[in-house]
Amino acid sequence: MSEDCPIVFVYGTLKRGECRAHFLSEGTYLGLGKTVPQFRLYDCGEYPGLVLASSGVSVEGEVWQVTDRIVAALDIEEGVDMGLYRRETVTLLPPFHTLNVETYLFQHEVEGLPDAGTVWNS
Repeated sequence: MSEDCPIVFVYGTLKRGECRAHFLSEGTYLGLGKTVPQFRLYDCGEYPGLVLASSGVSVEGEVWQVTDRIVAALDIEEGVDMGLYRRETVTLLPPFHTLNVETYLFQHEVEGLPDAGTVWNS
């Protein structure tokens, strides 16, 4: 893969060993990463939702280099067109802090949902 391939941060069902990990099977796993402490992770039932939060924490996940084709498939799977998630640039802590990384932010109300802490465990 070239250096201009997209890089994504995944924190839930797309992680290795999870039910939707197959979407990243043709990507390159770069390692474990953490967001800057500006997010909260919520338990939406069968999947998590990451949101920006003033009382944010560093959320743990995986960093993947992918292709535009994989990003297009992820956009469909994450319901971007339906408004479930929005793909957005996220800043990660070192060693990934200099990379242009995108993730999927949950677009629905989280009031009443359980806080999932810093890492999603299905």
